Amino acid sequence: MTVNTRKKAAHRKGYRAHCGKRRRGHGNKGGVGRAGHGKRAKQKKHMFIAEPKKRGFIRHALLREMKTMNLYEIALKYPTEKEIDLGNVKVLSKGNIKRAVKIKAAVFTEKAKEKIKAAGGEVLQ
Repeated sequence: MTVNTRKKAAHRKGYRAHCGKRRRGHGNKGGVGRAGHGKRAKQKKHMFIAEPKKRGFIRHALLREMKTMNLYEIALKYPTEKEIDLGNVKVLSKGNIKRAVKIKAAVFTEKAKEKIKAAGGEVLQ
């Protein structure tokens, strides 16, 4: 009596191949790049302008925020100047300043004002 056996290639075909995993083909992925920007019936086509690629989000509110500077940074950056104009900067009180300096900035914290005046300097706004 003969036994009907399948060939090896037949065993490997079908859903049992690749440990039983089914993987989708490239036809189902939806496209790449500008796919879908073509002409369709009664659809608005949004304009596509090529720009350099950017990563992540940009919070424009952060760009408008005021810059900050501590007293120790001022002492390091301006070691010999007597009058310092920082412009649109908020001066914070971290660190100490040991010499009399006139500092002009947009905003000062209360502690920073005290430390500058204790060193014999002036606060200008």
